[in-house]
Amino acid sequence: MAFFFGNVSRYVFGRVELKFFLYAHVGMIAWGILDLLILLNSMLEGTVTAPLIFIAVSQYIIVAHTMFFENFLHTRPFMESEGLGFFWMLRVLLYLPFLHSLPAYYAAVTEVTLTKPALMANCVFFLFGFVIYVTSIHQKENFVADPASYKNLRSLPYLPGKRVMVSGYWGIVQKPDYLGYMIMWMAWALACGLSGLAVLVLVVIYVSMLLMLQQSISIKKMKYGSAWKRYIAQVPYKLIPHVF
Repeated sequence: MAFFFGNVSRYVFGRVELKFFLYAHVGMIAWGILDLLILLNSMLEGTVTAPLIFIAVSQYIIVAHTMFFENFLHTRPFMESEGLGFFWMLRVLLYLPFLHSLPAYYAAVTEVTLTKPALMANCVFFLFGFVIYVTSIHQKENFVADPASYKNLRSLPYLPGKRVMVSGYWGIVQKPDYLGYMIMWMAWALACGLSGLAVLVLVVIYVSMLLMLQQSISIKKMKYGSAWKRYIAQVPYKLIPHVF
C-alpha cells in the first residue's frame, strides 16, 4: 500500500518539494511539449487546422498560467492529502500530459472542420471558463494571503484568526475553479466535434473532477469543523448555481 499510495504527502529532496516539482514542473512541461510536438508535426505535414491551433494555444495559456502562478497548487486538496506513491507518478507522467494532450492529437489526425462563427463561439466559451477559473483562484489566494485587505468581502470564521471567503465566485458555488476548468474542457471537446474519443476523454476528466470535488468536500468538513454547517448554508451549491 505504501508503494501504490505513498505513506507521506510531502517529500523534500534538498530544497525541492518533490511532489510539487513533479506535478507543477515535470507534468505541466510534459503537457506543453506534447502539444508542441503535435503542432510542429502538423505544420511539417501541412495539415494544420483552425481547431488544432485553438486547442494548442488555449492549452498553452493554461500551462503558462499554472507555471507562472504555481504557488496556488500548494493548497490543492490532492497536493495536501495524497501520498507520493505509484498512483501519484501515474497521474503526473501519464494522466496529466498524455490525457490532456489528446484533444490536440485528435484535432491533428482527423479532419475536424468548424465554421468561423462556431470557432469564434467556442473561443468565447473557453474564455468564459478561463476567466472563472483564473479569477476564482486569485480571489481565494489573495484573500488567504491578506484577509485584512478584503474586509469588503463576506467571510466566515472557522478557527481563531482563520476565515473562509463566501463572496465573489466563492459565494456562488463551493468550487468555482473546478467549474471553470470543466467549461474549458468542454470547449476543447467541442473543437474536436464532440467525437466518440472526445466525449470519452471528457467523461474521464469530468469523473476525475467530481472525485476530486468529493475529496475537497471531505477535507473542508474536517478543516471547518462546526463551521461547516454555516458554510454550506451560505454556499449550498457545489458546482452549478441552483442545480448542483
